Amino acid sequence: MTTSFWKELPREELDKHYNPTLWTPRLTPDSLLPKHEEFTTRASNDYKNSLIERNLFESIQVGDGNYKSEIDICKPDQATDQKTALIYIHGGWWQWFSKKQFTFVAKPFTDKGITVYLPGYTMAQDWNNTSNPIQEIFTQVKLAIVQLLKDTDKNNIDKVFITGHSAGGHLAAMMALVDWKKEFDLTNNQVQRLKGVISLSGLFDVRPLVDTFVNDAIKIDNAEAEKVSPYYLLNELSKDFKPLPTFLALPEYDPQEFYRQTREYQSLLHNKGHHCDLFFISKTDHLDIIENFYSENYVLTDYIMDIIQNRH
Repeated sequence: MTTSFWKELPREELDKHYNPTLWTPRLTPDSLLPKHEEFTTRASNDYKNSLIERNLFESIQVGDGNYKSEIDICKPDQATDQKTALIYIHGGWWQWFSKKQFTFVAKPFTDKGITVYLPGYTMAQDWNNTSNPIQEIFTQVKLAIVQLLKDTDKNNIDKVFITGHSAGGHLAAMMALVDWKKEFDLTNNQVQRLKGVISLSGLFDVRPLVDTFVNDAIKIDNAEAEKVSPYYLLNELSKDFKPLPTFLALPEYDPQEFYRQTREYQSLLHNKGHHCDLFFISKTDHLDIIENFYSENYVLTDYIMDIIQNRH
């Protein structure tokens, strides 16, 4: 069972446990987020422009109706082996930022011959007439991934990994629990190309967020939060279903609640006999765990590359 001490915490205290800007010694809480937005915007614009100059950037439309979305594609140099793809789902508590702000995350992977897909999704507050916008976002991103899996045939992709950060890490973890063959019109080959998920500072139980600032715009209740919590979805799976191999990464200065949730989710996966690695990154926080992808010799880049190249 999950630890439920958070049920006894007042709103102000619970907000602190889920506000990553309060847990890092790097910058003050007031300056951390503006600096992050400034860096990610500049780095993404610079990298996107460099890709466009080399005809290595493309955006495609996928889905229909309310689930229509756009995917940015960052391509490696044509001279490299391009048989591996990485899907990156951005964070922002399902209600802030956009894929355009995180194009730079693709750089260390395209440099190594990997095609990177960045799916966009509708912000939680922009879903009308729905009681659970997180569920709708999950469906929207899931349908985008289905299209990318279908495209692996013509794109000569033989391995696909999914990663994401924070709320994107939550969505990535959800994808590990999808029965892709049963739910969608996909071939065995297309499904088998999906090799694993890598959740970076993800959340696995959404219920504690119901009474925090995160839910002010989303407005879900406990029952709805449980329906979009990997921890509970994992318990509902058939005993015969095997989730995708799951890899979890945490920075040293993440909130304690992120640590608790990550450890408990890993334990649950292990107890059910499923694969789950946990990787710690020292001297990093909830935001520069992503910013550092634009740096040389980053341990998290090496960890993800090891997963891609050597473990599957």
